[in-house]
Amino acid sequence: MAQSMNKLIVIGRLGRDPEEKQTKTGSSYWTFSVATNEWNSKEKEEETTWHNVTCWDEYHGKTLVEKVSKGSILYIEGTLKINAYLKDGVEMKAANLVMNKFSSTMVVMEKGGAKKPAVTSDSFDDDVPF
Repeated sequence: MAQSMNKLIVIGRLGRDPEEKQTKTGSSYWTFSVATNEWNSKEKEEETTWHNVTCWDEYHGKTLVEKVSKGSILYIEGTLKINAYLKDGVEMKAANLVMNKFSSTMVVMEKGGAKKPAVTSDSFDDDVPF
């Protein structure tokens, strides 16, 4: 029997603040979206792809809510799940990156909304000994 793996890696900007939700049984999960950009040489412009993410891992979920906001750059590993649903009687499909407790990774590469302090000449001490 052949080995198989379902792993999706996305590095992109958080499109909206993570939202905590509850299942009917009271389990918490978090949803958010991440944007990735690629250059389209034919159109000579950047194209954005939105990735919907569902996080079932409490540690990563709480980290999302406490430490990141819209615009943060995230590295996320999870699994690809295709969900089917009906819209106006037509079957639709949507891709979703799923973060589970044992098969996911998340690294906050840059926090959104954080402004780096400007360096001005007033920032330096005038009494430098050399």
